[in-house]
Amino acid sequence: MDTGGADGRGRKVFFLHPHPVVREELLPSVLESEYETYLVDDHLRLPLLLRGFPDSVLFLNVDAEVKGVKWQDYARSLASSPETAGVGIGVLSSSEDRELMRIYLEELAVPYGFIVLRAGTEESRRSLLSGLKEARAIGQRKSVRARCGDGALASFNVKYGGRYHSGIVKDLSSAGFAGSFSNGFGLETETRLTDIQLKLRGRLIRVSALIALKRPSEEGEEIYVFLFDATVTGETKQKLRLFSHELLQAEMDRKIGAIALPRQGSP
Repeated sequence: MDTGGADGRGRKVFFLHPHPVVREELLPSVLESEYETYLVDDHLRLPLLLRGFPDSVLFLNVDAEVKGVKWQDYARSLASSPETAGVGIGVLSSSEDRELMRIYLEELAVPYGFIVLRAGTEESRRSLLSGLKEARAIGQRKSVRARCGDGALASFNVKYGGRYHSGIVKDLSSAGFAGSFSNGFGLETETRLTDIQLKLRGRLIRVSALIALKRPSEEGEEIYVFLFDATVTGETKQKLRLFSHELLQAEMDRKIGAIALPRQGSP
């Protein structure tokens, strides 16, 4: 059974030269469905990047006009290379040209379809989410988690015993976060906290959570895992997903930027 990715953690989803409908309308729905999603505008480095993520999913915006690029040849090249042959390709376009559809669906046999996007339509959202579901891109995970670094990007305050106690967020998802308290403060597992302030790049979000477990880190500090309770829903979860996406996108942008392109004419 395909559990989504080699280890069941889900497949990374890339949108190359994302269609305006994806950027402006559909991205929140994709994130809400907990797909690990990346927007990429570098068609030259992307094939080299995908060698490191050979079971990912790639949606090509074939409406994008890029000098020297024929998207049919681009798709063929990815499918014919042993290093990227496992990447599942889908096509996005605002065109309903049947010959264009035939080329991608029959000649190239892209596995995740030719999805026609129209601004402001529910059909576009359903079609894209259906393609992602078919790709089993979510895997067995429940939510997308992003690393937050050393506290410069994300921190928290907890009100307990009439006082506020601060800490650093280590990683974050729409389901909860892992973090460490400052100044040696500690709590027991199963403690329910109803007043937590998350500070995410200056944005303040109030949540409540249960301490599900604690464990020592390699540095010897106590790491607490906080699971959000049922009061954390809707708009708050969407803010958490968007922040996680921003962190993951920034990390992926750094990886792409670090890829050296072969010199023209070199093998």
